[in-house]
Amino acid sequence: MQKTYYSNKKKRKSKGIKHEITELEIQHNKEVGKERIFVEHSIGGMKRYRILEHRNRLKRQGILNQVVGICAALWNYTIEN
Repeated sequence: MQKTYYSNKKKRKSKGIKHEITELEIQHNKEVGKERIFVEHSIGGMKRYRILEHRNRLKRQGILNQVVGICAALWNYTIEN
């Protein structure tokens, strides 16, 4: 089952009028923020392996997927220990 995300962005208004967000929107933003922080830290940790930082010229998509998988596994191993 896939999570459904909804956007609580409002249309732009003049700078004089401020929109107050509801408690539901605050709770949703906190949940999304917690997940985003975890994902961003994981991506940053995987980029420590320099092969992901530079432009990749691999011709086969399968090799690139294996490289990303290996970097993710190494990062997960680093987190657990």
